[in-house]
Amino acid sequence: MSHLLAFDWSQTEARVATASLRGRRVVVEQAFSLPLEAGATVAEQIGVALAEKGLTRGDALVAAPRTSIEVRQFQLPAAPDEELPEMVRFQAMREFSELGDDWRLDYVPMDNDPTGPRTVLAAAIGPEPIGRLEAACEARGLKARRLVLRPYSAAALLARSRPGRPDEVRLLIDLLADEAELTVVLGQTVIFLRAARLSTLSREANGTAEVGCEGDPPPAACNAADLPDFKALVAEIRRTLAAVQNQWGGRKVDSIVFYGQQISHGELARSIEHCLHMPVTVFDPFEGLTLGRALQGARPEHPGRFGAVLGMLAAELEQTGHAVDFLNPRRPPKPPSQRKRFLWAGVAAAVLVVGWIVYARVERALLASEVQALQQRLSEVSSAAEHADKVLAKAAEIAKWADGEVVWLDQLRSLSEAIPPAEDAILGQVTIGPLQDATVRKMNLPPGAFAGKMELKGAVRKADVAGAMEKKLQSEGRRVVAPKGHTDEAARPYVWRFENMTVIVPKEAPP
Repeated sequence: MSHLLAFDWSQTEARVATASLRGRRVVVEQAFSLPLEAGATVAEQIGVALAEKGLTRGDALVAAPRTSIEVRQFQLPAAPDEELPEMVRFQAMREFSELGDDWRLDYVPMDNDPTGPRTVLAAAIGPEPIGRLEAACEARGLKARRLVLRPYSAAALLARSRPGRPDEVRLLIDLLADEAELTVVLGQTVIFLRAARLSTLSREANGTAEVGCEGDPPPAACNAADLPDFKALVAEIRRTLAAVQNQWGGRKVDSIVFYGQQISHGELARSIEHCLHMPVTVFDPFEGLTLGRALQGARPEHPGRFGAVLGMLAAELEQTGHAVDFLNPRRPPKPPSQRKRFLWAGVAAAVLVVGWIVYARVERALLASEVQALQQRLSEVSSAAEHADKVLAKAAEIAKWADGEVVWLDQLRSLSEAIPPAEDAILGQVTIGPLQDATVRKMNLPPGAFAGKMELKGAVRKADVAGAMEKKLQSEGRRVVAPKGHTDEAARPYVWRFENMTVIVPKEAPP
């Protein structure tokens, strides 16, 4: 594989490295840093530096800093891995405040059990920084192949060179020029990451610094101008330890690893170990990698800051994969190719066609006779089917009529419940029967909407009694229409004569 270029940046500095694969060895050809100035964009400044070094063609790997990425951890219902991309995208639209359709989103599953709730760490980046980055690469003849999250690449490099125990929790501290990235790893899985701005150590006239831990000043080696404020660094480490313990059910960090060299970070590591009472080691990112001739005699000034770019190069050249890649995010698996199935189907169809032709020529007369018999049978079956369709249609009409038929015993029972007692009312005449179409038209009722009628004539003590009876009759399935009434003093005590007609609505009638 040809050489690859990788770069990342922080607020004030960018780091660039190139490497190639020789046999099974990753050989780092170049590694240098450049200061970033205000005014021009990061991509433009890096592009100018690459042009000066003659690195204007090939593929580029880019590590975005934690501060330019939105990261959220959330839980999803139980689901297999192939369903997670769509579920993560849907949930991220609710979790991220500004996530749009043009944002790049990728995620890392925190567990591998599809039968239980799934925990994922999702990261998103907006379209503007990606557009500027790709434009700057194209202007220099480079093609952006990967855009990864910096802490993941740095952690991958440590796992490659110093793999820990599967249950070991390590805090990886990457000290940059003006900030520190703190990444917590369980085995080889990143479970927590954050970045903190740190000012460089402000020294007094006597060369000592502000008290950093339990009243003891940091050692003289910690007063170097390129190291952060000791007290601020300890405070950020403690915040990270507390956050991990709170989010992961009391789980504690077992050890701390600094990216750097023993000669420059050894005293700082021992001071942190004394302050926090936990093992602290120093890890050189160039450890385990083969250096080219140019690097063997002149390594970069701050090799500890190259963990991310070297991690990207090693993962890409050794094809171990990247946990987060915004240019190639996790997507639902493509449906299986149907090409092979179609090919076999075509072969089978061809065999069938040839066999049919041979068989038709040999058995043509027999087949013709069989076809004629089948056609006659088809005609008989078709006639029987037509007759059956007519019978079914008639049965449907009968069933429809039966559904709309009035049960007069139920109607008479309801009538007896609605009639007032004998001392208040007498019923002189009850006429029941179907409702004629002429009556429907005369009363301006919807055609076919009513199944029957009950005509009532009688007398009550007063008009209110007749009104109450009509209200009881006006229930579901019945409607009282054309009520009439007049006074008849000759029929005391039943002085109010009434007449009405109650129409019965079938079950299937419209309202």
